[in-house]
Amino acid sequence: MYFVDYYHLFRQAYGPTQVSHDELRQRISAINNELRSAASADDENFIAMSSDEVPIVAVCTPMMKRVHRMIKHSAELVFVDASGHMDRQNARVFILLTHSAAGGLPLGVLILANEQCGTIAAGFHL
Repeated sequence: MYFVDYYHLFRQAYGPTQVSHDELRQRISAINNELRSAASADDENFIAMSSDEVPIVAVCTPMMKRVHRMIKHSAELVFVDASGHMDRQNARVFILLTHSAAGGLPLGVLILANEQCGTIAAGFHL
């Protein structure tokens, strides 16, 4: 019986699992350019990344920007839901929500490499 290594097949199909900062920046730039071509002129920075020693990705989609504009209390009351171990690099995902009569409305998503206070603060600044 022949045993095939899952990780070997995965790397062949999808490439390396570790992505460098430069490659991540290139991918983010490509996504931003694609989204800007379909968005209005006032939309900026759909996805951003910090250049610190740990990668920080902040996502604010056009729908999330609409929640920021339309729901006045979204600047005053934000709930943060955090999950961890989402991938092989143990990334942490923070979902920012505000309340409404219909339930939570999304304000943004942070994808962080760790849960250190400085990393979280840098993510909030993005």
